[in-house]
Amino acid sequence: MDFIGHQIHVYKKIIRISGKGLVESEPKTEKSKRTIKMTSTLEELLRKVQGTQIGQWDELEDAWVNSGSVFNQPDGTAIDPDLITKAFKKLVDGISVSP
Repeated sequence: MDFIGHQIHVYKKIIRISGKGLVESEPKTEKSKRTIKMTSTLEELLRKVQGTQIGQWDELEDAWVNSGSVFNQPDGTAIDPDLITKAFKKLVDGISVSP
């Protein structure tokens, strides 16, 4: 995250590989590497997330894992992207649409 330039630079992803767990990987294509402009609302949210991470880091000290991910577990390790996908699907499935 680049709070000075108000941008998010996407240059890696996290994937699950059987037998290896979560690993960092390059995006599938060069076009997938991109820079996204942050809105003020998004920047405010990400600053809060970062503040929470700093608090967790201070609390856990040497037990904190600096994964470099934007969203992580309370110990700093990356969140499994499969869990995010499943949670999003559950959220979408729970939304009822009126005709």
